[in-house]
Amino acid sequence: MLPFSKVLRLAFLLLLSMAMCACTPRHAHRHQLPDKTTQTLPRADPGYVQWLERQSMLGSSQDLSGQVSGTDLLWRNSASAKRVPLLLTAAPHWLDVNPYTVDAGQRVLRGLAAPDFLAFLEQAGFNGLFLSPTGETGDIWSGNTDHGAGMVQGEDVVSLHIAPRLGDNSDAAALIDALDKARIQLGGDLPPAATGLGPDFMLQARNAPRFEGLYAMFSVPQKDWDLLPAATGEWACLPLDGSVVQALHERDVLPGPLWRDVLTWPTEGGWAVTGAVRGVDGQVRRWAYR
Repeated sequence: MLPFSKVLRLAFLLLLSMAMCACTPRHAHRHQLPDKTTQTLPRADPGYVQWLERQSMLGSSQDLSGQVSGTDLLWRNSASAKRVPLLLTAAPHWLDVNPYTVDAGQRVLRGLAAPDFLAFLEQAGFNGLFLSPTGETGDIWSGNTDHGAGMVQGEDVVSLHIAPRLGDNSDAAALIDALDKARIQLGGDLPPAATGLGPDFMLQARNAPRFEGLYAMFSVPQKDWDLLPAATGEWACLPLDGSVVQALHERDVLPGPLWRDVLTWPTEGGWAVTGAVRGVDGQVRRWAYR
């Protein structure tokens, strides 16, 4: 956990985490640009792929890394450690808010900056507001609003930008200014390394250069598609049951059981499969991914 100013400066650490682990929009409607890949094109539309690259987290890395290049900020902070002592040093009493669960009758970031809410924080004795998650999530890209058992809305972060449903950069700046004037510390989390289905995922599935290896993703040969559940679209991603995973392992498509799966403390996970995705090289693939 980090004070919000550090979060902004250190967000690019996510990209390093993604590479090591192998697995707010510029404007509110950027995700609505349609994929122009059609049956008349021999490969994924190059213009759309370039647009996706500009929206991706990896595509944001150059600008973000410039904010900490030449400093020791990278080595003094962690993208995964829960820095509770740091928070308590900044402010002794915090209100923890998931903005995706708040109905403010307006953009949430604007609502949190309202004088009435700031007055409530002061009267209740709070001198810190922990706001997380705030990143754009995968449901706007995939159309999947089923977050699964145990998943809180907003956890499947796919962007380093603020989610449009919560506000924009000007709303965030106004909230920071209002909290600063009220002497209330704002804090938040860095985005997780395990992301939802967004631009970076879609680019690797399209076999785009530079994006290979971001996720634990394996192309399933067409001769083995008979084992896979039928999909209605490219991103109609479906879970694979244990028997299918074992069969794909026996056909040397997937690795064997992972040590992680015998542990009790990690978040429960498994294998899933995409629909048929046309790549930048014109090949159609279905991907099994972790």
